[in-house]
Amino acid sequence: MPARVIAVCNQKGGVGKTTLVTGLAEAFAHTMGKRVLVIDADPQRNTTSALGVEKPEYTLNDVLYGDEDNNHKITPGVAAAAITETGTKWQPNPDKGEDFPPIHLIAAERNLASRERDSMMARENRLRQALK
Repeated sequence: MPARVIAVCNQKGGVGKTTLVTGLAEAFAHTMGKRVLVIDADPQRNTTSALGVEKPEYTLNDVLYGDEDNNHKITPGVAAAAITETGTKWQPNPDKGEDFPPIHLIAAERNLASRERDSMMARENRLRQALK
């Protein structure tokens, strides 16, 4: 069965995007037993922080920018290297009898703001390609 994609976006701040995303992630993973990957594309990184990730090794910025040695081309599947587990609050605790899939995240970073002005060709397809 193909993955279900749910996008939450709104340019206005303070409308509950982070709350909605973390609530949906928790509901799908903890209640329904679904595997969840949250992709934080906001340079303010509120969802990344809310999910308990402070200093990820790789971020969405690394995924979208591509391989510098290969003319910034996106290699299919490269996003896998950026997937990290969320903080312990969002993971199952076997001591409490919890058994649900962990929530995973591709974290944001402040440098994503510069991508909004990026003139790179076909940037709207870069994430799709990286997730293949």
